[in-house]
Amino acid sequence: MSKKTCRLMSVRCICPSGGADGVAKSVFAAVGGAIGAATTISAGAVTGGTLILATGLAVASGASAGVAAIKGLDSVFMGSDEIYIKMNGVKKCRERVIKSQEVLDWRPDPASWTVEFVDGKCFIEIMEYDWASADDSLGGIEFDENIRLGQEHYLIHHEESASLYEIWVEIAEA
Repeated sequence: MSKKTCRLMSVRCICPSGGADGVAKSVFAAVGGAIGAATTISAGAVTGGTLILATGLAVASGASAGVAAIKGLDSVFMGSDEIYIKMNGVKKCRERVIKSQEVLDWRPDPASWTVEFVDGKCFIEIMEYDWASADDSLGGIEFDENIRLGQEHYLIHHEESASLYEIWVEIAEA
């Protein structure tokens, strides 16, 4: 069987990821709760008997403030992902913000977006850049050497993040 290449021609964001994950929300809630508790403890020394009740309320309101803070940050980036593409495990571009229904078109630059199949396979992965933690995979697709030649559209759905992307690839003989 002859060697094949895969060229990524475009990526379209049908639905960006759903925002902050549960871990991030938990961290912001804990930080907010700790700040709320610390604030109440310093005030509670004066009020005496109401310290326990006040501390509980402050922790709850601090946690709410922490979750509100991350929701505020989420609203700034809502409707978009900051993505990059990996092909056969190699990062192929800088991070780019992509909004819902936006298309990143790489047809004018075919050499940068073409890879040979390795061990009879090619894997394309959409990655979401995270500045404060490890980058997240928004899903990918693997082609094997039996795929037919030509151009085709494929959907990449990532259930956990609720994202949906469409990629357009061209499979050719090397």
